[in-house]
Amino acid sequence: MSCQVIDFEKLERPIAPFSIAAASEEDVSSKLSTPRSGLVRSAKGEILSLVMRLVVCPSAELFRQERAKVFGQYSLLLKAISKMVLSETDALVHQQLVQATISNEEEAVKAQAAADLFSTEVRGEILFSLGTLRRAYRLIPQILAIEITEADQRFAEDNKLAKAFGTSALWCGLHIDCLMAAIHIGSVFSGEVLTELLGGLRYAVRAYAFAREGYRLRYPDAEPTGDHATWDEEDQALADMSADERESTIPDGY
Repeated sequence: MSCQVIDFEKLERPIAPFSIAAASEEDVSSKLSTPRSGLVRSAKGEILSLVMRLVVCPSAELFRQERAKVFGQYSLLLKAISKMVLSETDALVHQQLVQATISNEEEAVKAQAAADLFSTEVRGEILFSLGTLRRAYRLIPQILAIEITEADQRFAEDNKLAKAFGTSALWCGLHIDCLMAAIHIGSVFSGEVLTELLGGLRYAVRAYAFAREGYRLRYPDAEPTGDHATWDEEDQALADMSADERESTIPDGY
């Protein structure tokens, strides 16, 4: 698996890395060829192994230490999955897998209410982050529809936004996968670890802000199609808050 992941890493950088660890086998198999779906299943298994190292952490300090160790490999796996999908299909199929995965995650969060793993307030915050991430990824096909090349004066800004979006989405995705794994095994996080997880989820707002900026580079006079919410002062405040947190949470080099 590792050699194949490295081979995919040589391809062009993915625009929208996303974990489809919560995607159903039916969704993956219906969208990808048998060889590609097999590779995705293998990558999902490795992602779960990394995530479980975080789920069992008893304290915030140990969680942060372990998170710093696994984030690089986690990022590589998600980029590889994105490249596997985009190299064989197109942005629409990638979008379908992303949206199906988010729907599965939302249903998992709602269904665990009886298990009392999270309070009503925490469930609401998780669902808000998932909904915000959904909004961000809905913009990706429209962004990909207009390529900005190196000859374009907007290229440097677009490249910066793409990297910032990808990092924010990856960081948020790692924390989502932790929550999904905990729901699956019925694990309860300590209060301080849960606080770390919710902080990571807030990067969905930051990812959405970067996606909107990428959209506006291409469509300066239009509101995003399919994005049914406007960007207001509260959204900007949350994005600024996430930006401040990023300096002290995401490991150096990302």
